[in-house]
Amino acid sequence: MSFSSFLVAAVLVFMLVALMREYLRPGLILFTAVVLLLVAGIITPEEAIKGFSNKGMITVALLYLVSEGVRKSGILERIVFHMLPKKNASITSAGFRFYPIVSFISAFFNNTPVVVIFAPMIKNWARKMKLPPTKFLIPLSYATVIGGICTLIGTTTNLVLHGMLIQEYKEEATAVAQGGTEGILMRFGIDGMSMFELTKVGIFIALAGLIYLIFFSKYLLPNNRMADEEFDDSSLAPGMIRHEVLLGNRFPGLGKTLICEKILPVILGRKIKTVNARDMGAQIDELVKERAVIVDDLGKEPVEYKNYGNVRKPFFELCDAAERNGILLIINTNLSPQGVNNPLYPDSIEHRYGREVLDRLHTIVKAVLFRGDSLRR
Repeated sequence: MSFSSFLVAAVLVFMLVALMREYLRPGLILFTAVVLLLVAGIITPEEAIKGFSNKGMITVALLYLVSEGVRKSGILERIVFHMLPKKNASITSAGFRFYPIVSFISAFFNNTPVVVIFAPMIKNWARKMKLPPTKFLIPLSYATVIGGICTLIGTTTNLVLHGMLIQEYKEEATAVAQGGTEGILMRFGIDGMSMFELTKVGIFIALAGLIYLIFFSKYLLPNNRMADEEFDDSSLAPGMIRHEVLLGNRFPGLGKTLICEKILPVILGRKIKTVNARDMGAQIDELVKERAVIVDDLGKEPVEYKNYGNVRKPFFELCDAAERNGILLIINTNLSPQGVNNPLYPDSIEHRYGREVLDRLHTIVKAVLFRGDSLRR
């Protein structure tokens, strides 16, 4: 094996491992692989950027914008919601009414947004109908795939192939103009694909796939892996609605920060000023005038802050203003409240800010302890 072959193999292995372990965003990983091959001389600069000139890639980017606009409009949800049975539903009857509509929609939109739109809907609907959601989710994904193969814009693969055919046809035409022989594409007049070129074959594949999904997939898929009572909404307080959120391991807030900055304002139904502790000193004059303040990551900031020669203690001033003016103060921190003399907690609120601040905190806040391992690991 030559050095070039070894290097290409190493870069591919690095790329696959990085994608599986999600070290970076997929786009950055792929771009890094291209740069490595470019620097090593395996590919030329023209080859490295050639893909960005592909019309199919540009069309894919534009379709993502269209799909996102349609997704946020809520039109698709309303259409499918009226198609789902409202009572006496079975897995087969629901699939018969649901999967063909999803496949048809997927033929004109990117697959990913379609799944993102309908997966939570079908999941909640199945629970209300006392049906196992696991019988619907994988067929939903497959229904979007088989619908996407029926049109040119149904999947990104079709568009990329279309762009490659156009580019290859132009290269063959250029070669013929220079005295070369006709290639296969010019011989058969293939200079790309029309909108419904693939429908002639894709429609039969889609029909066969839909029949399989509707009538046979239920026998191969498992029932719920969790107890039904875990999803029982009858125990929720009046007016409360269950929401499910999937957070990736690169999400910037997976614990205290997420709860304080994103969830609490929604629960409290009010606007809350949020400040990182590191910026508290520069914003202290504005913070003491707010009605509600969230301080994120307390303990990372300097205790004292110099302002035109004056030494100020921002957190002390904020606690004092909260006690006097009734400011709603929400803090998240890794500091413990234990005292200075406890050797197990040398880095505590009392040790860092003093007894006076700790006493004020006892009167204006209630401590909530988070236990468990960090979700960022």
